[in-house]
Amino acid sequence: MCIRDRVEATYDDPARPTEVMVAVTETGMRDDDLRGVRHLVTLSRNSNKQWRVTRYRRGELRRVHFR
Repeated sequence: MCIRDRVEATYDDPARPTEVMVAVTETGMRDDDLRGVRHLVTLSRNSNKQWRVTRYRRGELRRVHFR
């Protein structure tokens, strides 16, 4: 199985971030219907400067089949 991962991060303010959204996309799955899976994680920094996961979403990237 040849799975490829791609990680992207988006910051609210790159100089002093208080929130970051990280997207991890897994592709290359050997499945007839599924092209990949995308995980979206949002982290927020609290007043103690600790990062906490505040949101998690998972989505599937489906193949298009023409008949």
